[in-house]
Amino acid sequence: MKILSGLLYFACAVSGLYWSIRLYLMGMYGAPFSWWYPMMLLASLSLLVGAFFTWFSSRGWNHWTPLFGSAVLAAYFVPAIIDTLRAYFKGEVVGGIQLANRLFVVALVLASLGVSVVSKLQARK
Repeated sequence: MKILSGLLYFACAVSGLYWSIRLYLMGMYGAPFSWWYPMMLLASLSLLVGAFFTWFSSRGWNHWTPLFGSAVLAAYFVPAIIDTLRAYFKGEVVGGIQLANRLFVVALVLASLGVSVVSKLQARK
């Protein structure tokens, strides 16, 4: 179970790193800067460290790093996907692969958050 949860944290960290760097670099093309982008970068790095802690360490405090990273990424991605779905159903955004990719990332982040909460609660026992 530790290997699977570590893989989930790792996959979520890689997708979070991709999106944070992509959104951060969009500022070169005139997109407005948001403080969410560096926060997403820190959360993704926290998930990456949490994945390695899950694989190689069994201390109780190690469950905080993936919980922090998953919570911050969920705080960004859930409202973002809600706005995207609203725009999609109004006909303002085209669906397809991009929409499916974003829905997959949100599902990955929510699964990571669920696994990290459950593992933190089980570590208390």
